[in-house]
Amino acid sequence: MQLASIGTDSAIITSPTTSAAASTVAMTSPAVVVIPAWNLHWSILCNECDRPEHHPQRASVQPSFLFYHAQRSGKLPYQRLAWRSDLCLFCKGQYSEDLSGGYYEAANTMKWGFPLAFTITQLYNKVLESVLWGTDYPVNAHPSPNVFVGQLGVSAVGTTDVDFGYFGPPEEYKMWVPLNIMHTPYYATQQDPSSEITGESAAALDAVPAERSGLRGDAAQSLAHPLHLYHYVSGLVHELYAGWVRAAVVSIFAVH
Repeated sequence: MQLASIGTDSAIITSPTTSAAASTVAMTSPAVVVIPAWNLHWSILCNECDRPEHHPQRASVQPSFLFYHAQRSGKLPYQRLAWRSDLCLFCKGQYSEDLSGGYYEAANTMKWGFPLAFTITQLYNKVLESVLWGTDYPVNAHPSPNVFVGQLGVSAVGTTDVDFGYFGPPEEYKMWVPLNIMHTPYYATQQDPSSEITGESAAALDAVPAERSGLRGDAAQSLAHPLHLYHYVSGLVHELYAGWVRAAVVSIFAVH
Protein backbone atom coordinates (compact mmCIF):
# COMPACT_ATOMS: atom_id res chain seq x y z
CA MET A 1 0.00 0.00 0.00
CA GLN A 2 1.21 3.50 -0.78
CA LEU A 3 0.32 6.93 0.55
CA ALA A 4 -0.11 9.95 -1.67
CA SER A 5 -1.45 13.40 -0.83
CA ILE A 6 -3.81 15.56 -2.84
CA GLY A 7 -3.81 19.29 -2.15
CA THR A 8 -4.15 20.38 1.45
CA ASP A 9 -7.26 18.65 2.76
CA SER A 10 -7.37 15.06 1.54
CA ALA A 11 -5.27 11.97 0.96
CA ILE A 12 -5.61 8.37 -0.12
CA ILE A 13 -4.04 5.00 0.46
CA THR A 14 -3.97 3.03 -2.74
CA SER A 15 -2.32 0.08 -4.41
CA PRO A 16 -2.16 -0.37 -8.20
CA THR A 17 -3.06 -4.04 -7.77
CA THR A 18 -6.32 -3.52 -5.91
CA SER A 19 -9.62 -1.94 -6.85
CA ALA A 20 -10.30 1.74 -6.21
CA ALA A 21 -13.15 0.94 -3.81
CA ALA A 22 -11.04 -1.45 -1.73
CA SER A 23 -7.91 0.67 -1.72
CA THR A 24 -9.24 4.15 -0.98
CA VAL A 25 -9.42 5.50 2.57
CA ALA A 26 -10.30 9.09 3.48
CA MET A 27 -7.68 10.60 5.76
CA THR A 28 -8.92 14.09 6.59
CA SER A 29 -11.84 14.89 4.27
CA PRO A 30 -14.71 13.10 2.54
CA ALA A 31 -13.60 14.71 -0.74
CA VAL A 32 -11.27 11.90 -1.78
CA VAL A 33 -9.91 11.48 -5.31
CA VAL A 34 -8.28 8.25 -6.43
CA ILE A 35 -4.94 8.92 -8.10
CA PRO A 36 -4.41 6.54 -11.04
CA ALA A 37 -1.40 4.22 -10.84
CA TRP A 38 0.53 6.17 -13.47
CA ASN A 39 0.43 9.28 -11.26
CA LEU A 40 1.35 7.60 -7.99
CA HIS A 41 5.12 7.56 -8.45
CA TRP A 42 5.50 11.33 -8.70
CA SER A 43 2.95 11.94 -5.96
CA ILE A 44 4.90 9.77 -3.53
CA LEU A 45 8.27 11.29 -4.40
CA CYS A 46 7.07 14.87 -4.17
CA ASN A 47 4.08 15.30 -1.89
CA GLU A 48 4.57 19.07 -1.72
CA CYS A 49 4.69 19.29 -5.53
CA ASP A 50 1.08 18.06 -5.68
CA ARG A 51 -0.21 21.02 -3.71
CA PRO A 52 -2.54 23.07 -5.96
CA GLU A 53 -0.76 26.34 -5.25
CA HIS A 54 2.35 24.91 -6.93
CA HIS A 55 0.42 24.04 -10.11
CA PRO A 56 -2.39 26.53 -10.86
CA GLN A 57 -2.88 25.07 -14.35
CA ARG A 58 -3.24 21.57 -12.96
CA ALA A 59 -5.68 22.82 -10.33
CA SER A 60 -7.99 24.05 -13.09
CA VAL A 61 -7.47 21.38 -15.77
CA GLN A 62 -7.65 18.25 -13.58
CA PRO A 63 -11.20 18.95 -12.29
CA SER A 64 -12.29 19.49 -15.90
CA PHE A 65 -11.29 15.91 -16.74
CA LEU A 66 -12.70 14.59 -13.48
CA PHE A 67 -16.02 16.21 -14.37
CA TYR A 68 -16.52 13.71 -17.19
CA HIS A 69 -15.77 10.83 -14.84
CA ALA A 70 -18.27 12.20 -12.34
CA GLN A 71 -20.98 12.41 -15.01
CA ARG A 72 -20.59 8.85 -16.34
CA SER A 73 -23.56 6.54 -16.00
CA GLY A 74 -23.95 2.78 -16.15
CA LYS A 75 -21.68 -0.16 -15.31
CA LEU A 76 -18.39 1.65 -14.81
CA PRO A 77 -15.15 -0.09 -15.87
CA TYR A 78 -13.17 2.01 -13.37
CA GLN A 79 -13.77 5.12 -11.33
CA ARG A 80 -11.38 7.86 -10.20
CA LEU A 81 -13.94 9.28 -7.78
CA ALA A 82 -14.30 7.21 -4.65
CA TRP A 83 -17.86 8.24 -3.90
CA ARG A 84 -19.24 7.10 -7.27
CA SER A 85 -20.15 3.56 -8.32
CA ASP A 86 -22.34 1.70 -10.85
CA LEU A 87 -25.65 3.44 -11.41
CA CYS A 88 -28.78 3.58 -13.57
CA LEU A 89 -28.40 -0.14 -14.28
CA PHE A 90 -32.20 -0.43 -14.24
CA CYS A 91 -32.63 2.25 -16.93
CA LYS A 92 -34.40 0.68 -19.91
CA GLY A 93 -36.74 1.96 -22.59
CA GLN A 94 -40.09 0.61 -23.64
CA TYR A 95 -38.38 -1.42 -26.37
CA SER A 96 -35.99 -2.99 -23.82
CA GLU A 97 -33.13 -0.79 -25.04
CA ASP A 98 -30.25 -0.39 -22.58
CA LEU A 99 -30.19 3.25 -21.45
CA SER A 100 -27.78 2.81 -18.55
CA GLY A 101 -24.68 4.33 -20.19
CA GLY A 102 -23.71 7.75 -21.44
CA TYR A 103 -23.27 10.94 -19.43
CA TYR A 104 -25.60 12.85 -17.17
CA GLU A 105 -26.31 16.49 -17.86
CA ALA A 106 -24.35 18.86 -15.62
CA ALA A 107 -26.59 19.36 -12.58
CA ASN A 108 -29.06 16.50 -12.53
CA THR A 109 -29.62 12.82 -13.25
CA MET A 110 -31.15 13.34 -16.69
CA LYS A 111 -29.58 12.45 -20.03
CA TRP A 112 -30.15 15.14 -22.62
CA GLY A 113 -29.63 13.97 -26.18
CA PHE A 114 -28.71 17.30 -27.76
CA PRO A 115 -26.07 18.51 -25.23
CA LEU A 116 -24.56 15.01 -25.19
CA ALA A 117 -24.32 14.88 -28.98
CA PHE A 118 -22.76 18.35 -29.14
CA THR A 119 -20.22 17.49 -26.42
CA ILE A 120 -19.18 14.25 -28.11
CA THR A 121 -18.83 15.99 -31.48
CA GLN A 122 -16.61 18.73 -30.04
CA LEU A 123 -14.48 16.29 -28.06
CA TYR A 124 -14.02 14.02 -31.07
CA ASN A 125 -13.15 16.85 -33.43
CA LYS A 126 -10.54 18.32 -31.09
CA VAL A 127 -8.99 14.96 -30.23
CA LEU A 128 -8.97 13.96 -33.91
CA GLU A 129 -7.41 17.30 -34.86
CA SER A 130 -4.59 16.69 -32.40
CA VAL A 131 -4.07 13.09 -33.54
CA LEU A 132 -4.02 14.02 -37.22
CA TRP A 133 -1.53 16.81 -36.58
CA GLY A 134 0.68 14.29 -34.80
CA THR A 135 0.42 11.58 -37.46
CA ASP A 136 1.24 13.96 -40.30
CA TYR A 137 4.81 14.03 -39.02
CA PRO A 138 5.61 10.27 -39.07
CA VAL A 139 3.98 10.03 -42.50
CA ASN A 140 6.37 12.71 -43.78
CA ALA A 141 9.25 11.11 -41.85
CA HIS A 142 8.79 7.85 -43.80
CA PRO A 143 10.16 8.64 -47.28
CA SER A 144 10.59 4.99 -48.31
CA PRO A 145 9.51 1.58 -46.92
CA ASN A 146 12.72 0.87 -44.98
CA VAL A 147 13.74 4.41 -44.04
CA PHE A 148 12.26 6.33 -41.11
CA VAL A 149 13.36 9.50 -39.31
CA GLY A 150 13.70 8.29 -35.75
CA GLN A 151 14.82 11.62 -34.34
CA LEU A 152 15.31 15.21 -35.46
CA GLY A 153 17.77 17.28 -33.48
CA VAL A 154 20.74 16.69 -31.20
CA SER A 155 20.29 16.71 -27.43
CA ALA A 156 24.00 16.57 -26.62
CA VAL A 157 27.40 15.71 -28.06
CA GLY A 158 29.36 13.83 -25.46
CA THR A 159 28.87 15.76 -22.22
CA THR A 160 28.08 19.03 -24.02
CA ASP A 161 24.43 20.00 -24.26
CA VAL A 162 23.16 21.13 -27.63
CA ASP A 163 19.37 21.33 -27.76
CA PHE A 164 19.12 20.66 -24.03
CA GLY A 165 21.28 23.70 -23.45
CA TYR A 166 19.07 26.02 -25.49
CA PHE A 167 16.43 27.82 -23.43
CA GLY A 168 14.96 30.14 -26.05
CA PRO A 169 11.72 29.68 -27.99
CA PRO A 170 11.77 27.22 -30.89
CA GLU A 171 10.80 30.05 -33.25
CA GLU A 172 14.23 31.63 -32.65
CA TYR A 173 16.34 28.48 -32.74
CA LYS A 174 17.69 29.29 -36.20
CA MET A 175 18.92 32.68 -34.96
CA TRP A 176 21.20 31.13 -32.34
CA VAL A 177 21.93 27.53 -33.46
CA PRO A 178 23.70 26.11 -30.38
CA LEU A 179 27.23 24.96 -31.24
CA ASN A 180 26.35 25.73 -34.88
CA ILE A 181 24.54 22.38 -35.07
CA MET A 182 21.27 22.62 -36.97
CA HIS A 183 18.50 20.10 -36.43
CA THR A 184 19.92 16.88 -37.85
CA PRO A 185 17.65 13.94 -38.82
CA TYR A 186 18.66 10.47 -37.60
CA TYR A 187 17.36 7.67 -39.81
CA ALA A 188 16.31 4.18 -38.83
CA THR A 189 17.28 1.97 -41.76
CA GLN A 190 18.00 -1.68 -42.46
CA GLN A 191 21.64 -0.98 -41.65
CA ASP A 192 20.79 0.99 -38.47
CA PRO A 193 17.45 -0.45 -37.34
CA SER A 194 15.31 0.43 -34.33
CA SER A 195 12.39 -1.85 -33.59
CA GLU A 196 11.07 0.39 -30.83
CA ILE A 197 10.74 3.54 -32.92
CA THR A 198 9.39 1.96 -36.10
CA GLY A 199 7.09 -0.48 -34.28
CA GLU A 200 5.49 2.22 -32.15
CA SER A 201 5.18 4.51 -35.17
CA ALA A 202 3.45 1.73 -37.13
CA ALA A 203 0.98 1.31 -34.26
CA ALA A 204 0.34 5.07 -34.12
CA LEU A 205 -0.35 5.32 -37.84
CA ASP A 206 -2.46 2.17 -37.87
CA ALA A 207 -4.72 3.62 -35.17
CA VAL A 208 -6.27 6.25 -37.46
CA PRO A 209 -6.07 5.09 -41.13
CA ALA A 210 -9.79 5.62 -41.77
CA GLU A 211 -9.74 9.13 -40.32
CA ARG A 212 -6.61 10.04 -42.26
CA SER A 213 -7.99 8.71 -45.54
CA GLY A 214 -11.23 10.62 -45.07
CA LEU A 215 -9.83 13.96 -43.91
CA ARG A 216 -6.47 13.94 -45.67
CA GLY A 217 -7.71 12.32 -48.88
CA ASP A 218 -4.84 9.82 -49.00
CA ALA A 219 -6.48 6.44 -48.45
CA ALA A 220 -3.71 4.41 -50.09
CA GLN A 221 -0.93 6.23 -48.25
CA SER A 222 -2.80 6.02 -44.94
CA LEU A 223 -2.68 2.22 -45.16
CA ALA A 224 0.72 1.92 -46.84
CA HIS A 225 2.77 3.71 -44.19
CA PRO A 226 1.82 1.52 -41.19
CA LEU A 227 2.04 -1.64 -43.32
CA HIS A 228 5.52 -0.80 -44.59
CA LEU A 229 6.73 0.08 -41.10
CA TYR A 230 5.20 -3.12 -39.72
CA HIS A 231 6.90 -5.30 -42.33
CA TYR A 232 10.15 -3.45 -41.73
CA VAL A 233 10.00 -3.96 -37.97
CA SER A 234 8.65 -7.55 -38.01
CA GLY A 235 12.13 -8.99 -38.56
CA LEU A 236 13.69 -6.98 -35.74
CA VAL A 237 14.01 -8.10 -32.14
CA HIS A 238 16.16 -6.04 -29.78
CA GLU A 239 17.09 -2.92 -31.71
CA LEU A 240 16.20 -0.57 -28.86
CA TYR A 241 15.83 3.18 -29.04
CA ALA A 242 18.61 4.17 -26.63
CA GLY A 243 21.29 2.14 -28.40
CA TRP A 244 20.12 3.33 -31.80
CA VAL A 245 20.33 7.00 -30.79
CA ARG A 246 23.86 6.60 -29.40
CA ALA A 247 25.00 4.88 -32.58
CA ALA A 248 23.34 7.51 -34.77
CA VAL A 249 24.99 10.41 -32.95
CA VAL A 250 28.40 8.77 -33.13
CA SER A 251 28.06 7.99 -36.84
CA ILE A 252 26.91 11.50 -37.77
CA PHE A 253 29.48 13.43 -35.79
CA ALA A 254 32.28 11.06 -36.75
CA VAL A 255 31.63 12.17 -40.32
CA HIS A 256 31.37 15.86 -39.53
